[in-house]
Amino acid sequence: MLVDFHLHTDFSDGTFAPLALLDELKKLNLDYFSITDHDSMGAYRELLYPPSPQPSPLVDSASLTTTLSIVERVEGEGRVRGSSLESRIKLITGVEINTNDESETLHILGYGHSLLADAGFQETLKDFREARKKRARAIVMKLNGLGIAVTFAEVEARARESLGRPHIADVLAGKGIATTRKEAFRRFLLRGRSAYVAPLGPDPGEAIRAIRLAGGLAVLAHPGIARIDERRLNDFVAQGLDGIEVYYPDHTQAQVQDDLCAARKYGV
Repeated sequence: MLVDFHLHTDFSDGTFAPLALLDELKKLNLDYFSITDHDSMGAYRELLYPPSPQPSPLVDSASLTTTLSIVERVEGEGRVRGSSLESRIKLITGVEINTNDESETLHILGYGHSLLADAGFQETLKDFREARKKRARAIVMKLNGLGIAVTFAEVEARARESLGRPHIADVLAGKGIATTRKEAFRRFLLRGRSAYVAPLGPDPGEAIRAIRLAGGLAVLAHPGIARIDERRLNDFVAQGLDGIEVYYPDHTQAQVQDDLCAARKYGV
């Protein structure tokens, strides 16, 4: 079985629009996947209510309680038809919440259709996105103070819904101030660099509670990258953490084994 429960679209810092991502995933023959955009679940709105000329939802909203049966797009016709059982892939509803941890990589994944249906949780995500904008404005001001001609409007134009440092980096690269997104981060946006501003998101416990309150499952994202020690992991479990993302592309084999042991130890 092939799965990927940590994917982004252009609603946050991903490359593909939701429908284009589905086309790419079909080529990989995945059985299950989840779109976990940063502080946004806008991709699901597009999957449920695709823009014209799509005549009907790409997914059956009645099936969202557990998994989503994705239907196959008919290329060139703007129509939708149900896929065969053998080719059908299932979508687990998800989101990734960025926290205010100084590591910049301590994120909490949330899974469950209740998150999409919960109006309070959606308002909470909106608040988190507003905090992202506030941070981005502060970064732009620092860049301006360095003599770099960048406007917040230019940054905002790069973001479809959830704005972040990658969009600022893309503007810098687009203007030739940096050659790539990675270089823009290295020169200006990482901790200790001249335009760095600390994250303004929720603390990890707040993110866990928000997900659990809305009926979702809270999972610690890429703990090997965030360098979470056992003391902090124990704290998160005590606050309601449901799981750990053990398998992640940047995790070493040693980290995978350590995380598997920790998951078994804490029963997550």
